[in-house]
Amino acid sequence: MKTGNVIFVKSIILCFSIYMYSNGNALAQGGVNVEIKSGRETGRIRALNGGALSPVCNLKLLDLSEEFKELHIPLIRLHDAPWFNDNVVDIHTIFSDFRRDPADEQNYDFRKTDDYIKSIIKTGTGIVFRLGESIEHTEVNYYVNPPADFKKWAEICCGIIRHYNNGWANGFHHNIKFWEVWNEPDEQGKMWTGTEKQFIDFYAVAAKRIKAEFPDVMVGGPAFSHPFLFQDGKYVPSNMATSFLSYCRDKSIPLDFFSWHSYDANPWAAVNRASLVRDLLDKFGFKKTENHMNEWNYIPGEKWDLLMDKEFQGRLRSEAYAGQYGCKGASFIANVLMLLQDAPVDMANYYTTTAGLFGVFSEYGEPRKSYYAFKAFAELLKTPVRVETNYNKADSVVVCSGVNSERSRLTILASNFSSKARKINFKLPDNSLGNSIKVAVYIIDETHDLAKINEYNIHGTLLEFSENLPSSSVLMLVCQKN
Repeated sequence: MKTGNVIFVKSIILCFSIYMYSNGNALAQGGVNVEIKSGRETGRIRALNGGALSPVCNLKLLDLSEEFKELHIPLIRLHDAPWFNDNVVDIHTIFSDFRRDPADEQNYDFRKTDDYIKSIIKTGTGIVFRLGESIEHTEVNYYVNPPADFKKWAEICCGIIRHYNNGWANGFHHNIKFWEVWNEPDEQGKMWTGTEKQFIDFYAVAAKRIKAEFPDVMVGGPAFSHPFLFQDGKYVPSNMATSFLSYCRDKSIPLDFFSWHSYDANPWAAVNRASLVRDLLDKFGFKKTENHMNEWNYIPGEKWDLLMDKEFQGRLRSEAYAGQYGCKGASFIANVLMLLQDAPVDMANYYTTTAGLFGVFSEYGEPRKSYYAFKAFAELLKTPVRVETNYNKADSVVVCSGVNSERSRLTILASNFSSKARKINFKLPDNSLGNSIKVAVYIIDETHDLAKINEYNIHGTLLEFSENLPSSSVLMLVCQKN
């Protein structure tokens, strides 16, 4: 877990005066004008709503599979599983005695990890298997040290892949596509205790060995915490990132995907960083390497100390986490998922779509505001044909629209990350749904969890309507052909 623009909307005015929803927020003067040309396709809405970890969690006291299914998550990344469940996934939990022979299936214990992966796959989502260890927020490092024998460690990884993809050791044919070598090696002392050079050599040995036996899988990594650093008023690639990419290029080391993390207080920062990473990969000749932002979340004020340091335990920490998964966090999520549609990123995984710290569920299994932001995006994906949506991209409101292939349904998602309420004026000048539509309005705010707050019918050749969008809120409109 580790470390981050602005979009607004403007033009057109309301013809019908329809029910205006208010949440006690004073409306900003004027409004945000949005023109949706539902007859003009601009591609597909991309399912970048990946997540992390199993819905069966909290030592299996919670099974959130049904709620999880509603999010239509395409891929789940496996990292930090022992923090939320039994000892599973991490290399030492599967192959506990490094002195033994990795060619002998008797030296592996796959049982708990088998069940863990099964709990994810049965929800209909795919897997990104992180080969490595979970983060250690401890004074003593137990498992994040460089392996004594890199080649042997790579052989253990191949045994794991063989088990889950080729049926080895009474295994499965899950066809797991993405295999990630390690996590955040630039988090010294928490994720890697060796040198940068040791890690690069380690990655090279593992990636080459995996790709040699399994040429059809995607092998990559290394899930950098800070691929870019802010220095002298600009972002520059970290020394470790450039050294890693240089070595992989010069030695022809497999790098099917490059993964990195983004924890921010500003949704535009994460999206901008995706472009920086893409440019960096291209610069080093990795133009076909996929760009994976496979951990991201909202950090209020980027104050990690409130979330992690022992001196802030108690009320201050509780308030900080409440900000992360409350209305502000929900609008952050919606903004990012929509902004990523135009970013050069191939995969994104929110950390985390399970229960507890950083999760979209409470430790008791209650869906948080952050959960409903993902649910709203899942509804948008049901109308996957993206249509032209014009607005002044100069403030904190982001809008994305899509229709289904039958042109009988239009979904509009709008998110307001600012501290000011906005009035959103929608105009459909070339509405492809016909001259009569039913509009259902849903909102995520302080008192509503993607609840319907209004429903009405609109008739005419020029369809216009308005809704209020409180500060730190998410609005979803479902327009159906009458």
